[in-house]
Amino acid sequence: MAAGRASIEGRQELSAPSPDQAQWIEEQVDQLMRKIYTSEISVEHGVATMVQYAAAADGTRKEIHMKIVDAFIADLRVAIDDYPPKMHVIAVSLTAAMLKHGLFEEREYEVWSTAVIEGMSQNPPDPQKLNFALNTLNQLMDRLMRWPMACFKLAQLVHLEQAAAPLAAYINYARLILDHLPEEVLHEKCLSEDYVNRLTMEKRLRFPPPPQLHTVTVLDGEDYGPGTLSRWIHHPGIKRDTLQRAEREPPAGPPPPPVPAGLPPPPSMGPPQNPPPPPPQQQRMAPKAKAEAPPPAQNQPPVQRNYANMTADQLLQEPETPMEIPPQSVKDTVHSIFNGLSQDNIKEKVAMFQQKVQHAHYRWLCYYTVSRRVTREANFHEIYIEFFSECTEKKYLFQQLVIMSFECLRLMMRAVDEAVNSISHRTTLKNLGAFLGRITIGRDQPLKSRSMDIKDLLLDAYENSRLTAVLPLACKILESISRSRAFKLPSPWSMGLLSLLAEIHSIPALKTNLTFEVEVLFRHLEIQVKDIAKSDLLRTKRAPAPGSCDLNSQRLHERQVPQLSRGSLECWAFDPRNLYNHPLAWF
Repeated sequence: MAAGRASIEGRQELSAPSPDQAQWIEEQVDQLMRKIYTSEISVEHGVATMVQYAAAADGTRKEIHMKIVDAFIADLRVAIDDYPPKMHVIAVSLTAAMLKHGLFEEREYEVWSTAVIEGMSQNPPDPQKLNFALNTLNQLMDRLMRWPMACFKLAQLVHLEQAAAPLAAYINYARLILDHLPEEVLHEKCLSEDYVNRLTMEKRLRFPPPPQLHTVTVLDGEDYGPGTLSRWIHHPGIKRDTLQRAEREPPAGPPPPPVPAGLPPPPSMGPPQNPPPPPPQQQRMAPKAKAEAPPPAQNQPPVQRNYANMTADQLLQEPETPMEIPPQSVKDTVHSIFNGLSQDNIKEKVAMFQQKVQHAHYRWLCYYTVSRRVTREANFHEIYIEFFSECTEKKYLFQQLVIMSFECLRLMMRAVDEAVNSISHRTTLKNLGAFLGRITIGRDQPLKSRSMDIKDLLLDAYENSRLTAVLPLACKILESISRSRAFKLPSPWSMGLLSLLAEIHSIPALKTNLTFEVEVLFRHLEIQVKDIAKSDLLRTKRAPAPGSCDLNSQRLHERQVPQLSRGSLECWAFDPRNLYNHPLAWF
């Protein structure tokens, strides 16, 4: 008995007390887990013991560690689905603590997938699994960058913000991490703590603090009281008397349920009463457009915003990417700098900018530049690029300009059908495309497929009669090929896209303004359409309907468009109205 106690406390060398070593190891594992789940020892104490086992040199301790991992993973689904409330809370804390300390080793992503990703992927959400996932994730937000593959999975869970608006903060932060991670680690399942720290010290990584999400839960505490998401997601385990009492006695004016930092309370909740002061240096997130509407009633579909009648300025009013909003005095300084910016005073304005604007506000500055200046002032694009090129932190600033250009394009593409009929929308898209091409291709930086796939965008637009909106955008992006050394012709990447444009140019009855867009691009690149071999990609796509707004109806009658078969190749095309859902497209 004394030997067993010593093994749990980790203070003495372990030696098997019986010849049946395997059975003895099983007993050690069972004893440790039983003490944790009965609260005889704390989760922290139990994990500290596991860390000692994992780091031990002798084989017996290492075998105990491996048995603990095997047993924990084998029971994880049972813990999520069937454990009573108190043990459920302990299992959450134990999962998060073991992930933090790297105790699962090469099986870390397996645990991530079971404990977090599966619970957040179900649509509609399973309240029990979602509660386990959120409580686990809330304890790991400050180290989320260690798991790039998990971030990639989280970034795709756009159904969460429809299920409950506060959950969108998880999606946005996962996207933000992917934006900052180096390309070579994006597909890694796990990064070591030392590796992340080393990159941070070398200033190759600079992560903003995570949003404060510890209060975002389906259930609250060990007694399964209603959590902050109970307004959206009902859990049958919530005590009936709690819910009935709340219905009989609606509070007259107590504070509303907490919401994540930076997300405004739904209008039906009213303003918060005596809110606590924010933590020091807490990063504030820009309000989300969808969070402005009251949460939907139970068993009713979520309220959807109508983007069709919104102007370009309204679409770009509020970003969804997390950023710290500066005080009004800083905003006024930035407005003054850009209002007076010219070719002759760039260095003077840069000095003023670097003196007045803090690094924490650079993301806001870049979004302001793209959404309010770039979209309206095409003639000033070069001046803005020269301005940022003179800044000390130009590498970071250009990175953020690219990110915010994608953000603005994603917001604009919500109303892509409106852009088909609206000149102002198309002008905004063209200005964004010209600037994006200039700061990526024009500076020999690739347009990564996970950020934007121009070929997919054009093929989808062809099938869905949106070439009027999308083709000018693509042509403006590709104009910067003329400035590039890496992408100048005959670059395979550039030739592939120009071949597709040549094929689109040859579509019978294509509207004159669209053929003109292609011809203008080719003249800009000092080549002719007939000199580029056409691709054969449209053959496998659905031909536009005879009434398509991309086609000239009069020319269509004169020259019938052949009805092409899809062939054996089935190509999945994303819908640009929901462009951020695409697994490869937007960050």
